[in-house]
Amino acid sequence: MYSLKPETINVLLQQNSYPIWIRKGIRKSIGELLKSLNKNQKWIIISPTPIYNLYGKEIFQILNQSGFKIEILEIDDGERVKSIYYFQKYCKKLIDLGCNRDSILLALGGGVTGDLCGFIASTLFRGISYYQIPTSLLAMVDSSIGGKNAINIEEGKNLIGTFYHPDAVIIDPEFLITLPEKEIYSGLGEIIKYGFIISPEIIKIFKKLNFLNLDIQSNEIEQLIIISAESKSKIVSIDSSEKDLRRILNFGHTTGHIIEAFTNYSKITHGEAVVYGMMVAIKISHKLLNLPKQVMDDSIYTLKKLCKTEIPFIPKTDFLNYLFRDKKVESRQINFILIDEIGNPIIHNNINPNIVYDTYKNLLKEIL
Repeated sequence: MYSLKPETINVLLQQNSYPIWIRKGIRKSIGELLKSLNKNQKWIIISPTPIYNLYGKEIFQILNQSGFKIEILEIDDGERVKSIYYFQKYCKKLIDLGCNRDSILLALGGGVTGDLCGFIASTLFRGISYYQIPTSLLAMVDSSIGGKNAINIEEGKNLIGTFYHPDAVIIDPEFLITLPEKEIYSGLGEIIKYGFIISPEIIKIFKKLNFLNLDIQSNEIEQLIIISAESKSKIVSIDSSEKDLRRILNFGHTTGHIIEAFTNYSKITHGEAVVYGMMVAIKISHKLLNLPKQVMDDSIYTLKKLCKTEIPFIPKTDFLNYLFRDKKVESRQINFILIDEIGNPIIHNNINPNIVYDTYKNLLKEIL
């Protein structure tokens, strides 16, 4: 019998606060969990076919047997579905399924699914309810929490989007059993970020992990998920629309996004790119904010354990072009997140772009 008492973390907002529920096997209790919210409206699972075959059929059956009017919208897999074309295609399919303003969407999948479903929910019928059920580690600790939803256009990723929070986030760590190793490491890259900017205990847990024989179902991994969810919910509760404090979540992301863009978002995972970005930020923090050298060296040593892919040489012109295209650049000034100690982030509002590039180039030499 699976527990109906999950770990509960509340994202406290001025309006529409919501819970994050975390428990191994919680999907098996989803009918009981959502029973009080079932008012005979239509519930629609949105899920990529591979994920639906792994977990969606089970959830569909549980909800159906619990008296829910449940439908399924299987979507294509991969980043390409975050586009205007697929947005229109799936909105039409939802309407064909009888979706209306009272309907509730269930986003079952990774970050791409959550992004697309959240964007649809925020715009279809001027806004309908949705729940996030993330199946990747990255989505569990990052994209499913905070209400950022977006699709891509030719000019760049996530350039059309909304802030629209789910009614709840349902996290089942058992989903990670079938997650590929590279995606596990990608999620760990986002988790360790919280250690550097708000929750130093994460760094201590990382130093104890056995990366040669990583047990993804261990209590340590579940603890990391919980601490990460608590960390992000705390930041989002203070700054839900990324005007101030929430910007610290971009630690490592400026350089990470450049690496992703230069490699066409195909050769390196998001989390691993961010890990390299954090190395760059930590080295700059040592140079500009006097972060102790021992802290810098220890941090980079720990981060290197998460790196499975070599980063490329990026010509300076390309690097700077990507840098100034970043959403964190305002009036040609680069907002860059640094740390002056573990757990204490500093928002640097006008970093010299040459320092960023030179640090990346030097890091590349060290690694090679």
